[in-house]
Amino acid sequence: MHPLRHLIAKSAREWHVPVRMAYVVFLAPLVISLLLIPLRFEKTVYKFLLDEDHVFEWATFACFALGGVIGLAIAWSQRRAGNRWAAALYLLFAAMMVFSAGEEISWGQRVVGFETPTDLLDINKQDEFTLHNVGETLSLFKAAMMVIGLFGSVAFLANQGVRIEQYWNGADALLVPPFFLATSFFVVFVYRLFRLLVWRKSGFTITAYGESIEFWLAFGLLGFSVLVWRRQRVEQRERVLVHAVQRTRASNG
Repeated sequence: MHPLRHLIAKSAREWHVPVRMAYVVFLAPLVISLLLIPLRFEKTVYKFLLDEDHVFEWATFACFALGGVIGLAIAWSQRRAGNRWAAALYLLFAAMMVFSAGEEISWGQRVVGFETPTDLLDINKQDEFTLHNVGETLSLFKAAMMVIGLFGSVAFLANQGVRIEQYWNGADALLVPPFFLATSFFVVFVYRLFRLLVWRKSGFTITAYGESIEFWLAFGLLGFSVLVWRRQRVEQRERVLVHAVQRTRASNG
């Protein structure tokens, strides 16, 4: 089997995902990201998909918001299981996802129509009710996107040698995204690296394209959180079943 197909199939089996679905998830970020480039020549379509308050931005908001809810569910489950560090980690993850969802739509400013406070107008580069456009904060957000993109791209491959679960039981299931999600993070890393080293000037084309990149970041994080939550549910059911079997045997013994 080709090494790439082997890695996709391997990670699909580990996370109990149909191999065909894993292929779709793996290829979608690459194919869609490439198809968006020639769409720039169809300005109406390009704006409909990538402009503010349009398809990709609202899809990104939905992924971040849902990821925040699932992150809270994971944190609660880990807390009940006595895994305090894991609970704290996913509580932080949930907070990050909710914050990102709010920032994505300027905390509903354009929906509700409230004015940006005067003090914020003076320091916000886009005159919006957001934090990521204040001062050098945007640079920090870009750096965070690049780091997350790089980590999500290589984590599965790196862990084949590191085996982080040897040092923290279950850490691979909590921290290492499956290989079939790697491309969602890879396009984020490549875009941010491209903007840093090659195309540093802002403009409608490249800035609007960034909306799709933010979506893939949100999609990758949401996808991983869903898989973690689902695995936890399966493991919980298995533990309940084992305990039930043990009680039955003890009562019959």
